[in-house]
Amino acid sequence: MVEKPSVVVLGGAGAWGSEVVKECVQSQAFSKISIGDKNIEKAERIVAELGDKVNMVAHCVDVEDPPRLVKVMEESDVVINMVAPYTKYCSAVVKAAIEAKRNYVDIMDRWATTVDIFDLDESAREAGVTILINLGVDPGVVNVLAKHGAVQMDQAEEVHISYLSVPSHISSVQAWRSRMAALSEDVPAYKDGKLIKVPVFTPNMQREFAGPEGTIIGEVHSTSHPQTFTIPRFIKGVQTVTTSGGRLPRKVEQALRFFSEYGLLSSASIRIGDSTFTALDLAAAICASDVMAKAIRILGTESFSIFRTEVKGEKQGKPARYVYTHFAKTSTLSVAAPPVIGAKLLARGEIQQKGVIAPETLDSKPLITEFLEGGIAFRTYES
Repeated sequence: MVEKPSVVVLGGAGAWGSEVVKECVQSQAFSKISIGDKNIEKAERIVAELGDKVNMVAHCVDVEDPPRLVKVMEESDVVINMVAPYTKYCSAVVKAAIEAKRNYVDIMDRWATTVDIFDLDESAREAGVTILINLGVDPGVVNVLAKHGAVQMDQAEEVHISYLSVPSHISSVQAWRSRMAALSEDVPAYKDGKLIKVPVFTPNMQREFAGPEGTIIGEVHSTSHPQTFTIPRFIKGVQTVTTSGGRLPRKVEQALRFFSEYGLLSSASIRIGDSTFTALDLAAAICASDVMAKAIRILGTESFSIFRTEVKGEKQGKPARYVYTHFAKTSTLSVAAPPVIGAKLLARGEIQQKGVIAPETLDSKPLITEFLEGGIAFRTYES
């Protein structure tokens, strides 16, 4: 009988990290699950709650302490990094994984950070490890679906990725800060074989999304997701890649647009009494507060997200088009399942590529099978 691998979830006591820990437990794929977090009290409570189901241990870990971080990583077979914000900590954690010679997966979705991590590709290859980044839903599952559509064509030419969401209330300031930071800067796009920048919240486009009760028409705008960097790198011949998203009800989108247009998502300093904050910190704190929770309750809309991946190209001398849609009622499964699936595949040796890789480098068929078994369902349209 082959012994099950072990995993460490960094940031495993956080809002999303704790969901990943629960998914690891539910998967029954690991002999040991370690939680690495600065909040050791919360980490120990999670171990006490779930530890009767599997061997679990909590470690007090500060990712700004590299020797300690490397030591904790060396005690597990694979690393899942859920430490936010990725813009601040991701590079340090990846460097530690390379030093520890441990395979690694995350759900990081920042464009500039993705570029920075690919600068570590040679070091990862020399260490013989796999650094699998961007394996959430968007980016993540949608990248795999883009690859799946592309391999069915003679030549894929365009990939268009969109999401439409009704947000639930999130009490984590860090989670809001991460989401809102991308709305304060120009957005990278890949058009006609060239990387360009477009202003955030432009252009406004109408997209059709297949919801559980029929088609939903949503207004989306360009978003700063890293597929415009990774897909042209790994799906050869693609000339145009766009990423876009929008939120319902429109009042939520209008509020975020207001924050962005008036500089309230910037790093500009604001002094209140003896304390100094950035505009982004204050905006994130407002959205994480009971004020936003009350506003969402007043709107009375159940939270959900729909993701749409469209691939255009040529097949047998004719234009071809594949559209994949994924619907999620809550963010929990969307956030937790993909990195756990990635960790399982890495630990079992089913991902052989070394260095820094994105989801679209992988064979799409076994991954899609894992997604379906993990409860991530989607619809396919071909024309």
